[in-house]
Amino acid sequence: MSCRIPLVTCVILGLLLAGAALVLLMFNIGGNKVSVSFLKSESTYSPFPSMVESERLDFAVRNGISRALSFEVSAIQDANGKWVPSHYSLGDVEARQSTQLYLYLQKGSHPRSLRMRLLMQASGVQKAQVALRLLIDKVCGRYKAKTIWFPRLKVPGREFIVNVPTGAEQQRAADESQPLRSLGVPTPSAAGSHR
Repeated sequence: MSCRIPLVTCVILGLLLAGAALVLLMFNIGGNKVSVSFLKSESTYSPFPSMVESERLDFAVRNGISRALSFEVSAIQDANGKWVPSHYSLGDVEARQSTQLYLYLQKGSHPRSLRMRLLMQASGVQKAQVALRLLIDKVCGRYKAKTIWFPRLKVPGREFIVNVPTGAEQQRAADESQPLRSLGVPTPSAAGSHR
């Protein structure tokens, strides 16, 4: 009985922190401030050390918010329209910067679309929320490690679906000289989703 009161208090505090973190996340992720657009696809070799023949997909990424972001691919839609869970880290984009990121796939993959997720450095509130959850698990015997505070913790933000056009569609976009405006199709998803 005496163990339940601190546990209930910790759970209530955790829920309050989770609500605050969600509000902060909604204010920090602006739909028009972050964009991912497909540029082109080409045959090449993957980076060292693998150096295997691959298909490289190039993306233009714009981070218009005041926090650095990391981008990853969480699923790939194959040529038949089936979504296959995947995990590829594309890299980081500093605050208020634009850059290109690259994805190396097996040669002949020809994906139709990619589901990308952005990750951001966790705020102090979000780090405290995770630490509190781990502390509760430690008290209950479910968490054995010593570390409960992670200074470089990243949390998932929104997701993007990015269409990957076929060779003919790429050529038509290049002829029209409008590859960025017509190809990237971001769609919001539930913040904080996990695979």
